[in-house]
Amino acid sequence: NQQISTDSLTGLNNRRQFDYYLKSVVAGQNSKWFLILMDINNFKSINDVYGHLEGDNALRTVGCILKKTCGRFGVFLSRYGGDEFAILMAPNKEYSPEYLIDLLNEEIKLVNKQHPDSYQIAISYGISEYDGSSVTPLESFIKNADAEMYRDKKRQHLN
Repeated sequence: NQQISTDSLTGLNNRRQFDYYLKSVVAGQNSKWFLILMDINNFKSINDVYGHLEGDNALRTVGCILKKTCGRFGVFLSRYGGDEFAILMAPNKEYSPEYLIDLLNEEIKLVNKQHPDSYQIAISYGISEYDGSSVTPLESFIKNADAEMYRDKKRQHLN
């Protein structure tokens, strides 16, 4: 069962488990939820320049950063697909989506400092809020986070 729900490369929940969690847990409650979608910037370049094995290492590194940084907050982590990752979280007085993003960026800076001669990992983020009502379709919840992530890429002048 764990093999069916876990991404074998990163050890995070896979897309199938993300979809299940979203439909059964998030949509099943009348409460707010946040989705943070993220994507590795210039991932294709990592694969093209350093090879696909190093691209896999970049994915594993981001998975480890997510587990290390966000695991203690009780959020749902998944590899959404390709070089995209997702965090689903209920609102919390102790931390916000922006706070988690700040923590992730700090950890990424530390990892990049350890490997200054290699490629540098950078992430674009998009945050969306689900209001807990049946009025907001889950598809819009995801599309909004995805659109915000691409706006972040544009702000960073990336493709």
